[in-house]
Amino acid sequence: YRQWLEEIHPDDRPHASQAFGDALDSGDAADVEYRLRRADGSWSWIRSTGQVVERDAAGRALRVIGIHCDISEA
Repeated sequence: YRQWLEEIHPDDRPHASQAFGDALDSGDAADVEYRLRRADGSWSWIRSTGQVVERDAAGRALRVIGIHCDISEA
């Protein structure tokens, strides 16, 4: 998780981290847009939507499903 978070643009990290953390805690779906670093170092706009679909007995997320879409203009 931390390695992925480090690839998010520094200006977008707080918002993205909060949105995903809230979704993990609440069970609600996350729907967030942020910039993600590409392999060549440039930035692309990503829209991520996901939701916890399985938790353990203590309520910790075991499985999350979702999708990441590149919404950058070509």
